Amino acid sequence: MFNLDFEPMPDTLFRSSFVPIFDALRIARSAFSPGFTFRDKDLVKDGDEAFGLVISGSRSLDITHQGRDLSLGLGDATLMHISAIGSVGSRQNFGYIDSALRV
Repeated sequence: MFNLDFEPMPDTLFRSSFVPIFDALRIARSAFSPGFTFRDKDLVKDGDEAFGLVISGSRSLDITHQGRDLSLGLGDATLMHISAIGSVGSRQNFGYIDSALRV
């Protein structure tokens, strides 16, 4: 559904959950152990030109996207261009709702 990879924090147990909420709109709820989901230069080659709406389900969610850093709190949201390199994560267990919006 989303072409992402995950890098766990060192010395942590890996845990993740991915629950599609509405497949037709590519909306899903994800939860992870400490670490970062990301799209790197190889993953963005898939040609997906959508925007991702990321809604934080955690008290602290760190985002790096298009050379900028952003911190989201619980319920905060941001748009990310899926064709750009970026990461979303935390040094604590974290979760978010993501939707890929076609333009």
